[in-house]
Amino acid sequence: LSAALASTTPAQQAAPSPLPIHPDLLQAIASEMSGARAKAHVVQIAQHHRVQATAGYDSAAQYVAAAAKAMKLSNVQIHKYESDGKTLYGTYQSPLSWTWNEAELRVVEPVEERLSRFPDIAMSLSTLSNGGEWSGELVHVGVGTRPEDYAGVQVAGKIVLAHGYAGAVHRAAVIERGALGVVIYPAPTDRPQFPDMVRYNGLWPQWEERDRVTFGFQISRRQGDRLLGWLRDGQRVVLEAWVDASLHPGELEIVSATIPGSDRPNETFYFIAHLDHPQPSANDNASGSGLLLEIARTIQALKEAGAIAGPRRSITFLWVPEHFGTMAYLAAHPETARGAVGGLNLDMVGEDLAKTGSVLSIVQTPWSAPSYLNDLVPAVAAWIRDAGIEEATGSSWPLAYRVRPYTSGSDHDMLNDPTIGVPTVALGFWDDWYHHTHYDTPAQVDPTSLKRVGVLSAAVALFSANAGAEDAAQLGELVWVGATARLASLAAAGVAAPPDRDQAMRARRLALSVELERRTLRSLDLFDVEPQRQEEWAASLAEFGRLLGSRLGFRDQVSAEVYAEGADASQSPDVYSTPVRQFIGPFSDSYADIRFRQALGAERYGWYQHPPTSDLSLIRYEVINFMDGHRTIAEIGDLIDAEFRGVPLEVVARIVEDLALSGWVEIRE
Repeated sequence: LSAALASTTPAQQAAPSPLPIHPDLLQAIASEMSGARAKAHVVQIAQHHRVQATAGYDSAAQYVAAAAKAMKLSNVQIHKYESDGKTLYGTYQSPLSWTWNEAELRVVEPVEERLSRFPDIAMSLSTLSNGGEWSGELVHVGVGTRPEDYAGVQVAGKIVLAHGYAGAVHRAAVIERGALGVVIYPAPTDRPQFPDMVRYNGLWPQWEERDRVTFGFQISRRQGDRLLGWLRDGQRVVLEAWVDASLHPGELEIVSATIPGSDRPNETFYFIAHLDHPQPSANDNASGSGLLLEIARTIQALKEAGAIAGPRRSITFLWVPEHFGTMAYLAAHPETARGAVGGLNLDMVGEDLAKTGSVLSIVQTPWSAPSYLNDLVPAVAAWIRDAGIEEATGSSWPLAYRVRPYTSGSDHDMLNDPTIGVPTVALGFWDDWYHHTHYDTPAQVDPTSLKRVGVLSAAVALFSANAGAEDAAQLGELVWVGATARLASLAAAGVAAPPDRDQAMRARRLALSVELERRTLRSLDLFDVEPQRQEEWAASLAEFGRLLGSRLGFRDQVSAEVYAEGADASQSPDVYSTPVRQFIGPFSDSYADIRFRQALGAERYGWYQHPPTSDLSLIRYEVINFMDGHRTIAEIGDLIDAEFRGVPLEVVARIVEDLALSGWVEIRE
């Protein structure tokens, strides 16, 4: 199903039935929305070095809060949560706070020259580098994150040159092996067309590691090649580094604001954008944060002018430190899930298509969080493309967009988790040649892109905030037509399965796909859709599924046990047992959160470093989401196989077993 969606063209993804949003509303939003105003916010935010739990982030948060208050949004607050390298929010470990001033990296042998100076290029200093002065010989360790990179190499008392992520290199070289610090250059395959590009890296130490933290610097490929050339020639290379900075406990700050609903204020549509990242990080993600302000202003202006009704439901805006801050806020606000009708995550939404090589991605909700948004958002995008929405100060390129099955990596991961319960579509331009580099400046931000995404977002939010039963009925027709098209595409592919899977497994995939579409239509119950309509949609979907199944020669009913019969039932834990999660939100296993790998040990954790599938982290995300306290491992395996196609049950069982070994999941027989 997901693959079928991903393979369609934008034209094929246009609304297959009338758009449920009135054109007059869309035109009103387009007339009021200003990409130029949004970019002005981007420029202001991009001036700040917005690392989480630092003064630079605090300054950006104060700017956003002041702008929100100026446009008369309700209940503008700055929420503060402890951030100290040890406090957990869900499974997310809060980062240490960081006070920074200046830093410099120099070569003293075989020549004398400066390699890097902070904050001239803010991304040149690894986030959460500690203060001090160091001088030492340079040694190259390749990637620098694996044990084999250090075989036969003495790094104690030396400065390490590597092209892995700074946090992992620093832990392996400095904390574990006594190196003085790390210097990171881009990997050979990382955008070689930009030899002077400096990337964003961070150290992300835990509280108990803080006294062993030294420094990390990022340099360009051209600079890295020069150092490597000296080393290859057998020359002795000595570097000096000094950093004026300190690590300490601090606070994560989240800005929230609301446009209250007129008659159903406890039902809410959510907007979220992460405010953090090192200076300038204009598209990632000053663009999303700045555009949220303009979306809020647009809705307020239309409301005050009487151009729109309501909104009947509330619209809430969240500006967050990505991942860590989102989980801190959600852990403190369990009411978020109650009455949520959906959400949009805006992350990298201002790209100039010609300058960045980007296309707007509409990332659908996962199978574990079915939503009407998966059909509504592309339908509005098609209208914007065909209407030729532009900003006078922006580009005139046609809107290029694609609908993508769920991909993770931003704050929609948290909201889509069933323990949070806010089905959220992510909007963002990808690929972006300048992502996570010092080239991500306001010069790469296009007011036209900001306006288009702003119109799309505001229209979806206002429809969701105002929709009643008749709106839901029209939206349901859009969703139903999309559902049948997706099921037909799936059937046309023969409900693809690897050769070792039998007909019963393909039938199971089709049956689960029909059930997914039924659950998507059930999301319209948020808008008081008539029960009779739901019954009609469900019956027609079931009949359509039976028709497709009969054309493919499938049996009518296939039980969950059919798949389990083909698996290795001798695995531990048993595939018929039930995993129960012990945490809220997604599972964190990043450079900042190493508890999972510590619990498993290096040998067992190696499976995740050399995974059997490139989608393993995404599969684990959904395995956890499907843990509702009732499904067995075999039943979760069926769902994972249907969503991702061809994932062996032993992969699902291994993920569950490792989560149980680490203490995050309980297995019930």
